[in-house]
Parts: sequence; structure tokens; C-alpha cells
Amino acid sequence: MKIIILLILGLYSQPSFAQWQKLNSGTQEELNAIYFVNKDIGYTCGRNGYVGKTTDGGSSWTDISISKAFKLHDIYFIDSLTGYVVGLNALIYKTLDGGINWIEDRPITGETEIKSVCFKDTSYGVAVGEEGKIFIYENGEWRRQSLSDRINLNDVELNKDGLAIIAADSGKIYSKAPSEPLFTLYSGYSSSTPFNSVQFIEDHIYLTGGWYNDSLKEFTAHVLQSTDTGNSYIALSTMDLEIMHRTHFVSKEKAYYLGKSTGFYGTDDKFNNRYRLLPGTNNTLNNFHFVNKDIVYACGVAGTIVKTIHSPGWNTHLEKITLKNNIFPNPAKNALRLNNWKETRSISFFTLEGKLVHTVKNPTDLMDISFLKIGTYLVRIESNSRIEMERLVKQ
Repeated sequence: MKIIILLILGLYSQPSFAQWQKLNSGTQEELNAIYFVNKDIGYTCGRNGYVGKTTDGGSSWTDISISKAFKLHDIYFIDSLTGYVVGLNALIYKTLDGGINWIEDRPITGETEIKSVCFKDTSYGVAVGEEGKIFIYENGEWRRQSLSDRINLNDVELNKDGLAIIAADSGKIYSKAPSEPLFTLYSGYSSSTPFNSVQFIEDHIYLTGGWYNDSLKEFTAHVLQSTDTGNSYIALSTMDLEIMHRTHFVSKEKAYYLGKSTGFYGTDDKFNNRYRLLPGTNNTLNNFHFVNKDIVYACGVAGTIVKTIHSPGWNTHLEKITLKNNIFPNPAKNALRLNNWKETRSISFFTLEGKLVHTVKNPTDLMDISFLKIGTYLVRIESNSRIEMERLVKQ
């Protein structure tokens, strides 16, 4: 009888939650990217040429900044010693000794910002940036490809075979096989929505992105999937409420993403349903890195670095996102009413770019919103049991 009871309790037990820890990065610089080569050795980069390194899983960080005080957008390490940072003014710096020394790997030209870099191995890599600029590294040299479309190239990833995929603005996808000299445009998809992230997972490719349509007063977010190495793509979903800024799949179904406006989210079913995560900080996060499915780091403004460890499996079934009519009238002018205000702990107003405008603790049923400028805002309503998101049009 005891065994049966224990089995029943096991079936109905609540999921255990990952705990986030805010780390002392040792800097106040805004951090734009973070990369770990294993569970102990990691690197981060950001404004003013800042590069930080840890050898103890994030407990302590050492400043190993490059000599140029330029904004750095991305960092990638092939192994614990060989790595690259990229950023403003077409900057590409390289280290061969784990960041002790950085060398300019390509002459700084000031022509564009490089946003993303990825390598297959020490002999082949790709960096991409604004105005359609691509930099291809082969056998010790960088060569440039300039696309006729002068659009922003936001993310690049290479698989183990050397296939490279670029996620770009205006819903464009570029690809290059190892045997091909240049990147070519995928012509089978048309959209005005930018792609912000691309990832290979097993034998699939996923592209995600989104933007806010001001004329329709709504978000357009989208997810594309390819099961044939980029020869064709299908659209999986469009989502209201949030732009997908950075996405990471841990399996073909389960993924996590940073939103540009309001936080960190997860899904177990390719974004049909979402839940909001609580990453242990109220600071804006710019990027994250999964060491594996259980160890995750994220970085952001004011030197913010957070970490979570959970094993077995990173179970994050937290606050499921729901859309309800909790605020009215909408559109509103100078006053806003709130349903269930007695249960509400706080209500926060964000711009569509993700900037926190104002937070009201323990609000009443009628709030003065005359401090808001005319426009559209995201509203986060937090109670003891859930977080709900809504859009508000201020007239």
C-alpha cells in the first residue's frame, strides 16, 4: 500500500524550479554576449572594449579587455584558448591564449558594426553585421562579401558540416555551403518581419524574430523551421505580445528566448504556449548561453550576469503567460482602472523597445497615467500567483 501511495504522489508532484544566482561580474559595463567553453571557463563582452573571463563557473571574473574602447557585440571561443570578439567599426579581435593577449585580426575600417560571429573550427568562420556586410574566414584570412541588400544581418550559425545560415532583417535568410564561395538568398519565404536568431538543433534549423507593427498596433513574431538543411522552411507560429530577440532550443520542441521588451520566456511545444521565467534580476538582459540543458548564464546592462543550475533537467514551468482584459478603458487618456486590484502586487509600464517607464506598487482600482506620453506600451501586471501581460494605448 505504501508503495502505491508513493507512486501516486510521484505522479502528482509539483515540478522543481531552477534557482537563479546573480554573480559579481566586477564591472558596470553593459554586457552584450556571454560564451562558455565548458562549465568552468567562460567569457563575456560589452561596451568600451570590455571582455571578462571566469575560470570557476562565474564565481569570479577577470578583466581581459581589448585595447580598443569600442562596443563589442558578440564573442565566440573555438576552444578554451582560441576566441574572437566582434563589434563597432568592423572590429574583429582574436586571442590564442585565453584572452591574455588580443590581436587585431582584421584592419578596423569604421564601415559597419559586426553583430554576430561563429566558427566551425580554427580554419573556417563567419562574421556578419549591418548594411549587408559578411566577413568569411578561411585558412587564416578574412575576405568580405557585400550583399546588394544593405540590410542588417543579425545572427549567424554554422553546423558541424560547415553549412552557414544568416538571420537578417526584412525576413531574409542567407546560406552558404562549404563548397560555395558566397552566401545566397533563400527565395522561398517573404516577410517584412526581421529574423533575430538562428540555430541548428539535431537535424533541424530554426529562425525566430519579430517586430511591432505600429499601424496595426500589434506585434508580429514568427518561427520558421527547416528539416532539410535549409532547402525549405515552414512557418510554425506567429505570436502576439513580444518580440523574440535571442532564442535557444534545447530540443526540437523545448526552447527559451529573451524578449526585447519584458523578459525571459520558455516553451515546451514550439511556442504554442509560453511561460515567463524569473532570472533573478530586474535588469535588462541582452543575451544568454546554455552550457548544457541544465546550466545557463545570461548577461545584460550594468554588468549583470546571472546563472542557474538545475539537474536533472532545467524545469522551468513557472508563470504561464495569459492575456486578459485586466485594464480598462483601452485606449485610455489620463486614468486607468484595474480589475482584481486587491490581488495585484505591482503594475509596470514598458516602452515597446523594452525600457521600463514606471512601476506602481500595490496599485488601487483607479490609477493616474497622465505621466505617460501618447503611444503604445506593454503593461506587466504581477500578482502573488501569476504575471499577466497586456498592451495599452495611451491617447
